[in-house]
Amino acid sequence: MSYAVNRAFSMIGSRAWAGKCERFVRTCFGFPSAYPSAKAAYYASAAAGRIHRDFNAPPGVPVFWNLTGKNAPYGHVAISIGGGRAISSSNERGRPGVCIISIAGFTDRTAPYLGWAEVYHGHRVYSGGWTAPSRPRSGGTGSGKGKTSRPTGGGKHTAPSAPAKPKPQIPTSQPPNTGGILNGIDVHAKWQKDWKPDMIPGVSFTITKCTGGKDYTVAGWQRMIANANLKGLYHWGREAGYAGTAEEEAMHFVEAVAEAPDDTVLFLDWEDPKADLNDADWVLEWLRIVEEETGRKPIFYTSHNVLQKCPALKRVHDAGYDLWLARYMYTAKVGWQHWDPPDVRWNWKPILWQYSSAGGVPGWKGNLDLNIFYGDAAAWQRLAQQTDNKKEEEMHIVECVDAPDKAQYLIGPTSYRHLSYKESQAFRNILKLQVKHAYWGDLQLILAALDQMADHEHEAHKKYDQRRAAGVPTESGAAGSDPSAAPAAD
Repeated sequence: MSYAVNRAFSMIGSRAWAGKCERFVRTCFGFPSAYPSAKAAYYASAAAGRIHRDFNAPPGVPVFWNLTGKNAPYGHVAISIGGGRAISSSNERGRPGVCIISIAGFTDRTAPYLGWAEVYHGHRVYSGGWTAPSRPRSGGTGSGKGKTSRPTGGGKHTAPSAPAKPKPQIPTSQPPNTGGILNGIDVHAKWQKDWKPDMIPGVSFTITKCTGGKDYTVAGWQRMIANANLKGLYHWGREAGYAGTAEEEAMHFVEAVAEAPDDTVLFLDWEDPKADLNDADWVLEWLRIVEEETGRKPIFYTSHNVLQKCPALKRVHDAGYDLWLARYMYTAKVGWQHWDPPDVRWNWKPILWQYSSAGGVPGWKGNLDLNIFYGDAAAWQRLAQQTDNKKEEEMHIVECVDAPDKAQYLIGPTSYRHLSYKESQAFRNILKLQVKHAYWGDLQLILAALDQMADHEHEAHKKYDQRRAAGVPTESGAAGSDPSAAPAAD
């Protein structure tokens, strides 16, 4: 390990390795040529040992990326020096020249990250079992009296053929039960029209889009989670064409999810390219309102790239909201995985990871978004439980009309309750005091107070009529005075 790292350090500044990252890294290790590209070496390493997805690669291991564009067939590899850094044949923007790079920085600026490998060129380079080879002769590893060995099977001047590129495995059975990790999907009623949660055996949870913006609701979202064991609903924040204030969008979502089962986990999807994604005030207000109105703490969904570009979103992390992270490691079709969660800015450990938008699973022909939940079914259910932050539901008084059976007040956002004539008479006295709202928890007290006020007023009028009929002066000193003109003592 120290041999490979030291040799890599000795080459810093060299431009001789431009476009030859695989040759650069294997030369540092002292391995002969075996694979035509970094991507071929990666597939061989993945087949021979575990691939780790975190950025904290130990010193002396190969670190791989999946290039895009014209260089997509080749990939990229560097050698880790620890501390989240590596020595690469090109810098973080892909310009040639051996230099020290940040593993996360190269990922953000240049290429999707594949991970670091325990095995490289058939040698275990991590966790014991690997010894640094002696400095090799030019052309290969020493093999008998100064002669170099030639790979077999390819003729005199042919390099050994790269191992066949393994296709990502698509399982033929249900997702693996790895203990404390659940596999699930998120779907959309528009794109997966024929979806039913029981179509794929063993799917642990199903999440679907419910609303977007201030007034868009997905038609048919209810059927997408109708038979799901564990379920979730998300709102697309600031959706283009429907964007509103945080309060408008939060209340639109709250009204829609009122139809959902109580054990549904709620999410805010924050990724619309036309929105100001660094607006943490908007995000926090939406999350707070939904939590207060539903009693359930929503989970924040966004991508790794958004977090890297939007430093203000650290406030969402600091406020204690859980993260559902989108970060795709492969563009090719993949099946169920049980990877460890990736590193995230501010040490924000995701509770869910959407690791592919090209998932292939038995029972569905097209692509699906595949996700890992880092917890069991009980942990998922706890996310759907009410917190202590639910606001008491307000009762907004909307009108009090003359018709005896038409006076009404509003309970919550949509439900009306009609008042009796006696209650409506007493309600007028409340309206005179300009009381515009009360709380749901005080309903019985308010109705009792209405009854008491109405009874008191009725009794006062009865006594007034009796005294007037008997010619007795009223308490105010005038026989014709109105008992309702002065406030009655309670």
